[in-house]
Amino acid sequence: MTINNKGSKYNLHEFLGEEEVKEELRSLHQVFFIKSKPLSFKTKTFSDLQREIESYFNYLIENTKIFYARKESKIIVFIAFDLERKTQCYSIETAHLAKLNACEFVFAASSHNNIFEIKRATHDIFKFLKEKYQFQFIIGNVNRERKKDKFIKTTIRIFNFRILDGDIALYEVP
Repeated sequence: MTINNKGSKYNLHEFLGEEEVKEELRSLHQVFFIKSKPLSFKTKTFSDLQREIESYFNYLIENTKIFYARKESKIIVFIAFDLERKTQCYSIETAHLAKLNACEFVFAASSHNNIFEIKRATHDIFKFLKEKYQFQFIIGNVNRERKKDKFIKTTIRIFNFRILDGDIALYEVP
């Protein structure tokens, strides 16, 4: 699907296992991980870290639905969703979220420099997800060992999520 959002033209895609796209996603995933370290892996060596990064990427490929935006010949952002919410846990304060027509936001990566373009593409991916799978809400877990405050600020700034109960992010797709 081609989107022309405020002068920015990109294509939205659902990852269907194409090997060429998988390698592009893998490359973007590795660059993102090395630059931002979004998850805390307890590793002793660089090769241990590489194995953990590769293992997590394989988990995303096998267990999540991935959508991405491509501008010209480059993937500018990809987002992985768990449509069945297999890993989401709710506290007493957020137990009502389990009943929502929602999917779980698992991971997002981008190496693109234009934050506004990433934000627009992300929200178009959310709308694409809603149209294709009829999910009204997106729920994510913002619990992090490292840089939690920075991650929460980024989640609010780029994705427009509301933060509930300290660890749950919620977005209603318009």
